[in-house]
Amino acid sequence: MSIGRCARVAVSIATIAFAVGVVALPLHAQKPVGAMLIVNDTLPPQVSITPTGGAYTDPQLSVTVDWCDTESNLASSSKHITLNGLDISSSFSYATSTKAGCHQHATSVGTVNLTQDLNNLHAEIEDAMGNLGADEVTYRWTHPFLIDASPTNGVNTDIALCDPTCFDATLSYASPAYVSMDQARSVTMIYRHAQAAPIATVALDVTDTATTLTDSLLSVQLKDRNGATVTLLGGR
Repeated sequence: MSIGRCARVAVSIATIAFAVGVVALPLHAQKPVGAMLIVNDTLPPQVSITPTGGAYTDPQLSVTVDWCDTESNLASSSKHITLNGLDISSSFSYATSTKAGCHQHATSVGTVNLTQDLNNLHAEIEDAMGNLGADEVTYRWTHPFLIDASPTNGVNTDIALCDPTCFDATLSYASPAYVSMDQARSVTMIYRHAQAAPIATVALDVTDTATTLTDSLLSVQLKDRNGATVTLLGGR
């Protein structure tokens, strides 16, 4: 074979290699065969998601995905990001940059909307040789307990969780003093809601030693909330 003919064959092989998309790689990823360099990239891209996980009370979380391939170029069109199985790739940017140790490097930034409890974020990408790299993290979102401190919120019933001023005005009502079991006594009723009706019930156990019992012999006098005396007849 003449030298000129060999040159034409070499050019044809180089043209074919270029046409099928052989990618120029670092020397350690290439194997020389005669005058050609054959690609031997089997390493997948390195994918890293930040934050790497954790618990949050804000449902919106800013996330950064780092893409790096040490052997060949990244196939940006293969970028795929999902949250709980839902494709959210379009909500993430994609920008290439330089980074030590990476033949090609890129980052994607976006905001994810978390739902109650666990959320799985998955990110993957291929390189020019079809190797697939991926990373997955889990975020837990818990809805914060919001306390309404308005005067009549109608929600909080546990005093330990709220300042007393957030409840309705306290109503206190005391009965007139009376004697029971030879002891002076008084009943005080406390209500924590302004709409409560302060109705008192008084139980009496009276023994009449009279030989003749009539309704007129027994009577009970109570004072109402306005201080007026009310006489109850016929109690036995």
